[in-house]
Parts: sequence; structure tokens; C-alpha cells
Amino acid sequence: VQVTAGAGDTIQVNRAVNGTTETTHAANAVWQNIGGMLAETSDLDKDISRARIANFNYLSRIGLSVQISQEQLEAAMAGYVVGVPNELDYQLLQRTREVKRQWDNHTIQARRSTAAGDYSSMGGVLSYLLANAVDNAAAAWTPDLVNTDYATCFGQGGDPDWILAGTAIVRKIANQYSDRIRIEQSERSRGWSVIYFETDLAKPLRVILDAYMPAQAYALLDSRRLMLRPFLNEFFYFRTAPTLRDGEAARVISKASLQITNTAPVSSSGSGQAHILRVRCT
Repeated sequence: VQVTAGAGDTIQVNRAVNGTTETTHAANAVWQNIGGMLAETSDLDKDISRARIANFNYLSRIGLSVQISQEQLEAAMAGYVVGVPNELDYQLLQRTREVKRQWDNHTIQARRSTAAGDYSSMGGVLSYLLANAVDNAAAAWTPDLVNTDYATCFGQGGDPDWILAGTAIVRKIANQYSDRIRIEQSERSRGWSVIYFETDLAKPLRVILDAYMPAQAYALLDSRRLMLRPFLNEFFYFRTAPTLRDGEAARVISKASLQITNTAPVSSSGSGQAHILRVRCT
């Protein structure tokens, strides 16, 4: 058919275009639109650009402190603390590792706070995807769930490349390959290694195992639309200053926010779904 006129939601068409057979079309029949053609002397048409959909987030601040007495410092430097030649450096290293673990948890689990100022908290991956999550209603996990979710995102212009899950789902993924097709044996290892999930649309998804992910949930994520953005030059730094204490003190501080785009389908006033969350899988 060829559209010859239109007004509002009503269009006028000619059937049997280009030698095709004239056919009666049922109500609610779906047609494929191949695009609007231009006249030979066409001019500027109306603008059909869509307004940008804002997807804001707040800033999160994480900080831990270290206070070491002078006796602890001297004892370590004198060799009385086995394996710890510098107590202050050792404690700062531990706080650094703890901050990294907090960011891991925060990036997945955090909820956006109601205030943007002091004590603000960014929204994590689950916070952004939960509103449009697919509820598996306590049904068993199968590989086709992942295939279906990828097809859903692909149909909306997304292209996920990660599958984020906890131990329960990752073990189910690994068990899909227990037929030992993927064996890579050597003198040092045996069994199989599953790093990617191959969808039925020939798209490999990198398996990301994270203990902070809920046991009965997994998310397909497009890593190109997901970024932990530092606050200017304050992503990670130390604060130290002279004090009157008989010892040393320092702080480990980190500030960032999660940028995640294309989190909702058009049907939910979004701009397309590049990520998808499925919950209550058993």
C-alpha cells in the first residue's frame, strides 16, 4: 500500500501498489513502514526530533578514617609487628580495599536519596531497573529467559554485553555446559570454564559474578551505557594533617555518581531499553 494523504491519526492509502495483489486488511493489522519518500524538489520538512529524556542521579560520598597511636607506629617500625613494617601504610591499604568493596555494593544496591545535598546517595543499577523488571514469579531459571531478555533489549535498540548475577544464577549458567563441550583440560586444570553466555541470537554475554547481586535476580547490561563517573578530581584521595595527638591520622575519601542511560522502554516514557532486570528466579 502507498499512503497518499493523512490528517491526525487517519491516513488514506492506495492498495495494489507496484504490481501487488489488492487485499482486504483486518482491523488492527500491522504494516511495516519502509519510510517516507521525498519529491524531486523537496523542501525542509517539519522537525521530528525527540526531546532528550533526563536521567539524573545524585553524588555519593564514601570515606573511612585511620588513627594510629605513636606506640603502634614505633612498634611496627621496630619489627615487633610481623609482616607490617609501617602500620599507617598497612591500615590505609585496608581502608582502600574497604572503600572499593563499598563502591561495589553501592553501584548495585544503592537507592537514590531524597536529598541532593549533605548525605546524598546515588541510585544503583537495581534502583534504575527495578521499575521495569521482569518478574519470574518464582519459576525455574532456564537459558531461554536470558535469550528472551536479550531479544527484548535488541528490539528496542539496545545491545547488552554483560549478564550480572550472583552465585546461584551463575552456577545455573555453568551447569548448562556440563555436557563438557567447553572442556579445556591441562595438567593444571580440568573440567570446564564458562566466561560467556551465548544467546540464540549469536550475541555473547560476559558473565559478571558479584556477591552483592540478589541471589534470585540477574541483569543484562550494556557496559557502554554504564559508567561510574568521578566527581571532578575527587574520585579517590587521602587527607592528612598535623595534629596534637600522640600519633598519626588520615582519611580515605571517594566521590562519584553512577551514569546509566536507556533504562526504560518507550511504553514507560523511556527512550528505549538497553538493560533489563529479571527477579525471582529459582
